[in-house]
Amino acid sequence: MKPAPPASAPSAPAAGPEASPLVPWVEGISLSLVVATLVLRIFTSGGGIELLQPGTQLLCDALACCAAGCLIASRGLAQRSPWEASGWAPWALLAWGLWLAWGASRAPNAALAWRSALTFVSLPLLGLTARELTREAPKRGALLLGLLLAALASAACLAAYQGLWEIPQLMADYAAGQRELLDEIAIHDPGYQQALIERIHSRGATGPFLLPGLLATACLAGLPLLGALTGRGLRRRGEARLLPLAAAASALLLLALGLLVSRSKGAVVSFALVVGGALILAPQLRRWRRHLLILAAASGGVLLGVGVLGLWLGPERAGVGLSLTVRLEYWEAALAMWREAPLTGLGPNQFREFYGAFKSARAEEALHAHSAPLQLLAEVGLGGLCLCGALLASALQPGLRVAWGPWTPPRDLRPEPRGLAAAALGLLVGWLLLGAHGDSYSAATFGAWVGILLGLALGGPLLAAGLSVLSPRLIALAALAGVFAWIGDGLLNFGFHHAGVSTVMWLLIGLAPALAQAEARAEPDPALTPSARPEPTPGAWFSALPWLALALWLVLAALPGALRAEDLRTQAREAQAQAALAERQGRPEEARALLEAAARGFAEACDADPSDARTWLERGAALDDLARYVPPRRLLLLSEAIDATETAARTSPRAADVFFQLGRLTRELARPAAGDPRAADALLARSQAAFDEALRLYPTHPQHLLEA
Repeated sequence: MKPAPPASAPSAPAAGPEASPLVPWVEGISLSLVVATLVLRIFTSGGGIELLQPGTQLLCDALACCAAGCLIASRGLAQRSPWEASGWAPWALLAWGLWLAWGASRAPNAALAWRSALTFVSLPLLGLTARELTREAPKRGALLLGLLLAALASAACLAAYQGLWEIPQLMADYAAGQRELLDEIAIHDPGYQQALIERIHSRGATGPFLLPGLLATACLAGLPLLGALTGRGLRRRGEARLLPLAAAASALLLLALGLLVSRSKGAVVSFALVVGGALILAPQLRRWRRHLLILAAASGGVLLGVGVLGLWLGPERAGVGLSLTVRLEYWEAALAMWREAPLTGLGPNQFREFYGAFKSARAEEALHAHSAPLQLLAEVGLGGLCLCGALLASALQPGLRVAWGPWTPPRDLRPEPRGLAAAALGLLVGWLLLGAHGDSYSAATFGAWVGILLGLALGGPLLAAGLSVLSPRLIALAALAGVFAWIGDGLLNFGFHHAGVSTVMWLLIGLAPALAQAEARAEPDPALTPSARPEPTPGAWFSALPWLALALWLVLAALPGALRAEDLRTQAREAQAQAALAERQGRPEEARALLEAAARGFAEACDADPSDARTWLERGAALDDLARYVPPRRLLLLSEAIDATETAARTSPRAADVFFQLGRLTRELARPAAGDPRAADALLARSQAAFDEALRLYPTHPQHLLEA
């Protein structure tokens, strides 16, 4: 056994007996991957990424699983138990993952369900990995928290830039009929056109940085806010502390600015939940906690009653667009879905697949139920909801023990060189991946791209050093207050299903106890000596090795094809958009060449990833567009388009838009066959059957009704 560190030296992460010299290097790689995942997730708009960019979603999940895999490998090299600080959470996560896998195997859109199940598992796995990495290294935990807060402040700054300058400029250009903007809107599909116009008029309320950067994550402002309110940080002020405190104050101001500019009611509710959660969790207020809870419940009941009364007195005046009205319609649809399979649910992230069949005629379109419990009931059933609650409770327990434990004094948490090097590597990797695979908003301008890197590289270490003026109990309290905001926001929004928000919240859950796990002591801490650690057992490794196997499968088998398909799909979409612009500007030959390139790109993407229904659907649409430009090949191209769309229908049998396109294409093919009445009748019968299926899946869609 290695000797204990000298009394004058701070305690450091101690490896087990006969630990391999590779252990610190493998742990450093794990830390780098955690940072890279944080960057890529937060600065990539996650509201619909599982549909438009499945390769990027898989890349984020692979990074998180590889971080866990490196941690497990380092524990094996050190002959230590894989999960030493996580209690029952790894077992709860394994049960949750198995339930999701079972649900995905029965889902109509199996590819979407499997990808979503992987995301729902990889995010808590990332939080547990961060907890294990920081169990004996509070400086490492401070660095991760500092980077997290710096990322949110940078996202808030970008959102403020959008709200104060970019969105007003777009509004002015749209009102003036600016040709380039109108061309950009016109060349996209109707759904994208509507989303872009709504974004122009919303002044940032639907901006890409709002949800991951503000809606539920403004709660991290609680770190410097609570420190200032208690005055503990001010008592230790000095020249060495002024810069970190200024950085923390700047982060708070940026978050507040983004919150105001977003004009989002949900963001304001989240911020209120932060304050309420902090008050409820504060140990000094324990004696009044019951009264605070009663007051909060009464206040919520009064507000809910006023809202319901207002809707009852004037429902038409409230209108369909009122936030509560549309949410009631979403919730009604989610409950109707749940009644179809109350115990098992319909499959992970399948709300959007079934929504058209259960929505009312006047309800708005929606990808989410805007209520995490109801959507989880519909998708994973009562059993899955209980497993998710058990996972959340077991993961929160260590942080609650720190937040309600004895007060501990602040200490020096300035990042150490090895941790800084690992974080810098992860920051660089995440930044490069963001430029290569992030969505169009993530690196919309060169200035925004550079600003993200500088904000994290400079703000992260400064904020990490600033945490040293706060008590670990206070930091755990603020982090858990942010989790309260996530849980509360999940009642009225879709933060749970938004990968950016959930990434931040699972990291907060994992890092909440990090800064109180080890201290620099005059005497070694017996709890951290190798003899006091839990012995590695077969059961502990049974809960860890599946994640190592999953990481290997993702990197070696699933990810290469998914990323290649994504690159091909992105190029094909760009060519198709440019073809629409060329047609609009009267350049038919150029439009034909671009459509041929788009059709080839979609075909190659389908070969690289044949499980994605949307790619097959887009391939069919591109072939249909091309058929108009080459009359001699029209019948052949329409037949290929029908084949591609039928493949999409087999891959996603509940997608109404797929059957709608199939009916339209089959009807188009019947026109040249008018000289053969029997062939034309057969094609029209196939078209009618496809339209009937589209109406069955989405009976209230006006365009489907008109075409049928």
